[in-house]
Amino acid sequence: MLVSAAALGACGDDGGAAPDAGGNPGTDGGNNPGTDGGNNPGTDGGNNPGTDGGTQPVCGTTQCNNCQDDDGDGFTDGEDVHCISSQDNDESSFATGIPGDNIDSAQPDCFFDGDSGAGNDGCDIEQCCLLGDCEPGTDCTVSQECIDFCAPLVPVGCDCFGCCTLCLDDNCKDVLTFPDSTPEWDCNDLNNLDDPLKCPQCTKIDGCDSDCDLADGDCILCPGQDPGDLPADCDMQNQCPDGRQTCSATQACPSLQYCSNGCCIDIVIE
Repeated sequence: MLVSAAALGACGDDGGAAPDAGGNPGTDGGNNPGTDGGNNPGTDGGNNPGTDGGTQPVCGTTQCNNCQDDDGDGFTDGEDVHCISSQDNDESSFATGIPGDNIDSAQPDCFFDGDSGAGNDGCDIEQCCLLGDCEPGTDCTVSQECIDFCAPLVPVGCDCFGCCTLCLDDNCKDVLTFPDSTPEWDCNDLNNLDDPLKCPQCTKIDGCDSDCDLADGDCILCPGQDPGDLPADCDMQNQCPDGRQTCSATQACPSLQYCSNGCCIDIVIE
């Protein structure tokens, strides 16, 4: 069963190894984060990152949380535009490498929960609601259950269904990142942002999104941007909307959260 960290209310011990009060990494044989009273990273043997009580992120086992640049593009884990969650096991594309994940582009559910279907998240919408080509009378409302479950998992710049503001330099577009959502889809390559067949433009679903817009002069990064793209008065320091904590390669998120392009988002607990 997959459960959003936001739905847990509080964190408990998962029965793994006890915390280490010294400076050495601890290990945990389960899927949930372990803790270490020192400043060195530890590993939990599973897919979910944690923190060690210091400043260093804990390395996991999937491509998007193993502290490596798996696709060789110069960006590691949550700094890579293609990494959408800690469970994402494909750093080179918006496909996650998770069996059964995001297989129904015509009727997507929560794009960031590592599975398909609305059974566990209440997210159920027609693709046409995102692309703006629905027949009259199509219901494009999103349930409160969906918002409560999925919104905390959504990276800054996206909505619950994978409509994201992607940027290449100063060219930013709201595009659908759902793989194979159209016959010629290829938005893994950001050079295709201006090609509506390969990167179909979309409209985010209100109430289930986390916006970024440097045009407003704020310091919130959009996917595909780094601190060097921020306005000069940001002094290379990004901000996070919705009360989210900032993070970096040297400043970890709290336990049960994932660092996505400088902002902490919740993770799904297996």
